[in-house]
Amino acid sequence: MGRKDISFVDLTNRVDCLDVLVNHNGAQKTLKFNPHWLRFNCQSDKSREPSTGQRTVPIKNVPTNLKIKSAVRDGDYIRIVWDESSNQSDSLISIKFLLNNSPSLNAIDFDKHYETPDNLCFFDYNEFIVNGNKNEDKIFDWMKYLAEYGLCIVKNVPNRENMIRNLVELIAPLEKTIYGEIFDVRVDVNPVNLAYSAAQLEFHNDLVYYESPPGIQFLHCLK
Repeated sequence: MGRKDISFVDLTNRVDCLDVLVNHNGAQKTLKFNPHWLRFNCQSDKSREPSTGQRTVPIKNVPTNLKIKSAVRDGDYIRIVWDESSNQSDSLISIKFLLNNSPSLNAIDFDKHYETPDNLCFFDYNEFIVNGNKNEDKIFDWMKYLAEYGLCIVKNVPNRENMIRNLVELIAPLEKTIYGEIFDVRVDVNPVNLAYSAAQLEFHNDLVYYESPPGIQFLHCLK
């Protein structure tokens, strides 16, 4: 479903950039699109595998100096013709997709990706499982908030060891790290890591040096 507060107005080919003029809540704004971003997000059958929708454009075949020859509106789509020297098939991208996925710094609501909530949101573990069944609506609300703000608290998780596994597995398998699947964070007299001290920790990301860092980390306060 597309956003109703944004509407397409016009487009301008800058050769090395495509400008899309939109109306956002009564004010006009220009969204900028890089040629390579447009090429790799092409939605035509020549650029996507029909049954999966996955991209089939080989990166090595797209020139570094990619230029736009022309760009015109074609119904609900924008049709892009690339410079002859690029040897690329025409690209077709829906206007709705462009309005909802602009990667430019002046994109609609770009700054809201970094907003913090006025109040930290609490969710109730007892609402995630009702009569032995997962409450998918409540779990979705939880995941949506976590995706938007990155931090929340789930209350009423039973105060027993390994109960955190039950919470995690409501949404995904528990991933093992060099510390195992679940490990204790305790205060040591002579800590080898700041995490094991009584010092207050700032917000931070753990294990960012991993090839695949943790997507979500769970901390269960037992005492």
